[in-house]
Formats: sequence, C-alpha cells, structure tokens
Amino acid sequence: MLDKEEILKLDKLNISKDIYKLPESMIQARNSCKTIDFLSIKQIINSREFPNFPNCCIICGMGGSAISGDILHDYLAMKVKFPIITLRNYELPTYVNENSLVFIISYSGNTEETLNALKESLERGALIIGISSGGKLKEFCKKLQIPLILVPANLAPRAALGYLFTSLLITLQELGLIEPIDDEISEMIEVMKVLREEISIKVPLENNIAKQIALKCINNIPVIYIDNNYKSVAKRFKSQINENSKMPCKIDEFPELNHNEIVGWECSLEMSKKFICLLLRTSNEIEPIKTRIELTKSIILKEKLIDVIEIYARGESKLSQIFSLILIGDYISLYLAILNNQDPSPTESIARLKTELKNQLNLVQKIENDLFAKEA
Repeated sequence: MLDKEEILKLDKLNISKDIYKLPESMIQARNSCKTIDFLSIKQIINSREFPNFPNCCIICGMGGSAISGDILHDYLAMKVKFPIITLRNYELPTYVNENSLVFIISYSGNTEETLNALKESLERGALIIGISSGGKLKEFCKKLQIPLILVPANLAPRAALGYLFTSLLITLQELGLIEPIDDEISEMIEVMKVLREEISIKVPLENNIAKQIALKCINNIPVIYIDNNYKSVAKRFKSQINENSKMPCKIDEFPELNHNEIVGWECSLEMSKKFICLLLRTSNEIEPIKTRIELTKSIILKEKLIDVIEIYARGESKLSQIFSLILIGDYISLYLAILNNQDPSPTESIARLKTELKNQLNLVQKIENDLFAKEA
C-alpha cells in the first residue's frame, strides 16, 4: 500500500517531485534574489521622508501565494518592529499609505483580488514589490516600473511555496529591514533534506511516518491544532489536505481553542468519532501553552475523537520547525490523495469558479482599463 509505483500512477503532474524539491526551490530562490537590484529599491525608500519606514508590511495574495505571508508573519513577529499582515481580499486597509511596504504576490499573475490590491496600493502611494511567474502582474509591473521578482513558471501555486516565501524573506533582508538570517535558512534546508529521506514516496509504509498518519486519517475528518505562534503551519496543512487530498479539514490554535472550540466536543460520540486530531508540536512551546495542550489532550480529545496523533517539528530554529512540519503535512496530503484514489494536482472547483467569475465580472480587464486609462 502507498508504494512508489502506485503513487506515481495517480500523481500525473508529479506533485510528489515538487514536494521533494522544496529545499532546492528555496536555494534557487535565494540565489535568484542575489541578482536583483535592491539598491534602486533602497534609494526609493531613502527618498521618502519617513524615518520609521515601513509603518506596515502587507502581503497581498490568495491561496498558495498568500500562505507565504502567513509564514513570514509567524517567523518574524518577534523580530521586527512593524506589523506583517497578509491580505486575502480586494481592498486594502485604510492605514496603508505612502509609508507602507506592499508585496503583491500572485503566482499565476492573474489573481483578480491581488491585482485589485495592486491598483489600490498605487493609489495610496505605497512602495510596491511584485512576486510572480508571469501573467498580468508581470505585464503591469513592467509598464508601471514596479520592481518584480520572477519565480519559475508551470507549477501549481501551492507547489511554489519555497520560491515565494524565500523571495519575501531575502527581500526584507536585502532591504535591511531584518537581521541577516542566512544561517537559519541553511539549517532549515538541511533539516528538510534529512527529513524528506524518511517520508518520501520511496520509503515503505512500515518506515514512513507520513504514510502511517495518512492511513489513520483516511475516512475521517482531520482536525489540526497548534500553538498560535505557528498557526500558518496549520493553515498550510489544511489547504494541502483540501487541494491535494480533496478532503475537508478544520484547524484551530492554542490558547484560543480552549475558550470556545473545546466545548464543541461535548457533542455526541457518534459525531465526534468522525474526527481525528493532528497535534502539531514544537520545542518552542512556552510552559502555559504546553500545559494547555497536555490537559486538552488528556481530558477532552482522547475521550471524544477517534485518535490523537502528535507530530513533532525538527531542527533548532523556528524556521526549521515551521518548514519541517510543513514538509510532513505536504507528504501526508499527497498520501491521502492516493488513498482517496485522487490525482492530487487538479483543483476543478477553483477552475470552475474562476471561469464563471471571468464570464460574469471580467474584473481583471476592468483593473487593466483603470490602470492604463491615461495611456489610451
């Protein structure tokens, strides 16, 4: 069960290869960023008379592009003096202005919510940096002379995480907005390289913890709980299970879930036994969080859910712990897809919705018309 040949037969676009090559994608993105003219961006920053630039860092994106912003927030929240906010919407918050740094991330380059955020960012006078593989975003950035970081094309957006996140992180470092983090990036990459050899598709079920967890999750609804400081990891788990495995999934984080979510498990055993809990653990849990997790596990979850599985992060740095858990989650979602007899690549519901939105609104064309009306 879940042998390599079985996986490759269903995995027609080779999502398994993209997962395996996550460390290499991060190395490639780091090297590519070194060729970008950050000096010109620094000159733009210095020309603005704002001593405390930026007042905020906004990452505008959706789906597989947006999760890189969530991870960036979790990793840097205790390292920077400005808020890092991921915007999954058409409209910018009122506080975004000429003192703001806005990343416009659309892997395809054609995401309508993100392109509308680009238009609003221009109107507010924010410093904008684009990240994309092409599409309208590449075209707009070229015409508007907006700095653009290009990443490799022809991937599923969710498979481009390594390129998108690393581009964000290196850009902040090169602009002098965060302390150098090269050592942490190197450790993270090495941790993932070791880990993938334990859970990749070539490792048999009896020695592969990701395959074993997937087998336990099949025909159940996963519930993923994690420390609030790592909630982006739970979001990534959920979205990968949704898109790759074609399954519902729910998430929550400590300590908030102790103030509402746990009451939901007072439902009947007939209902609660449809769920399986994945507890994502790190070595950085502060004592109150660790105590809450242990009490919740022993008093509530083990009595009410079909099973509680603890998954532990690897590595010393927060970056390593984040991405080791993400790598495990990506593999679990792949194996769940195979167990569900699904090709992990297609996302038919998303494609159908995008087609209908274009037919009914064609918002991208309207945005383009607004952006370049003066040139017409």
